[in-house]
Amino acid sequence: MRKPVYFFRLSNNKGCALKSFACGDVVPGCEAVWVCSTEDEILASLAGHAGSAHGIHDVSAEMVKTVQEAITTVS
Repeated sequence: MRKPVYFFRLSNNKGCALKSFACGDVVPGCEAVWVCSTEDEILASLAGHAGSAHGIHDVSAEMVKTVQEAITTVS
């Protein structure tokens, strides 16, 4: 079993809840997980991952919406 891959990008988030995204929620079998200060930070790093890990080089608006719906708040 492969170990999950975690990506962290934490800017100054004083008093703000963190955001998390598990790629496997959108692409079954992918174990990449992001924990970032904002949803925008997650979305910014996903394009590179989509291309390198999944061969998706043109991220559609529909896929962005699907990802946004899968982002959760970490308390």
